[in-house]
Amino acid sequence: YELNTPLLRMADLRPTNSEDALQNIHATGRAWMKGEELRHEGKLTSERGSVAKIAYTDFQLDSSLANQIVRIDSLKFQAFQGTVLSNGQCAFGADQAQFSTTTQVESLNLTQLFRAALPLSDQMVQGIASLDLSLSGSGQTWDDVLPTLQGQGKAEIVGGAVLDLNIAEGVLSGLTGISGLSFAISPTVRDKYPTIFTSPHTEFDELSSRFSLGESKINLDSLRVAAR
Repeated sequence: YELNTPLLRMADLRPTNSEDALQNIHATGRAWMKGEELRHEGKLTSERGSVAKIAYTDFQLDSSLANQIVRIDSLKFQAFQGTVLSNGQCAFGADQAQFSTTTQVESLNLTQLFRAALPLSDQMVQGIASLDLSLSGSGQTWDDVLPTLQGQGKAEIVGGAVLDLNIAEGVLSGLTGISGLSFAISPTVRDKYPTIFTSPHTEFDELSSRFSLGESKINLDSLRVAAR
C-alpha cells in the first residue's frame, strides 16, 4: 500500500478538543496473513505537525508486526531544536504486555521545552540537554506498568541555568531550616564562586548524571556539576 495526505487531524481519530495535526504524511508498507496471524511492515513520514501540543518536524517511523510483537525499528523526529531517536518493541502474547525501549535525545533546548510543558510557570530553565535512556516494563495499563519499570540512563546539560533560584542556598536552607545560610560560608569561598552563593540564579557550564530506575524509584548513581 501507499498512502498520502496533506493533513490528518487528531480530532478526526478520537474525540478530543486538541488542535494537534500531522501534515504532509506519506506511508508505505505491506500487510499479509501467515496462517491466522496478521503481519505488517511499514514506513511513515510527516514533514511537520504537533502531537500533545508539541511541535515536531521531519518525523520518520519504521515499524513491523510479527509473532504478536510490535517493533519500532526506528523512530526519529526533530523537536525543541533537538533530535529524538528511539527503537523498541512490545510483546502482546503473554498475560501482561511486555515492552522495552531505547531513546536518545540530542541537543534539546530546555527553554523551549519548559515553556511548552509549564506555560504558566515563572521559573525558567536554560541549557542544551542530551539524554540516553533504556526502559523496560510490563502491564496492561500505566498503573500496572509503573511498579515494573526498570532501566538506566545518563543525562547531560551544557550552558545551563535555573533562573530565580539559587540551588546552593536552597540545599543549605533545606538541610538546616535556616534561610540565608549561604552567607555563613567563608567569604573567601563565596568570592571564589560568586555565581554559586550570591547570584539569584543557578548557572553552570555542565551538569551530568547517571541514574537507574526500579521499584518505582529513580536512583541517582552519580552527579557532576561544573559551576561557572
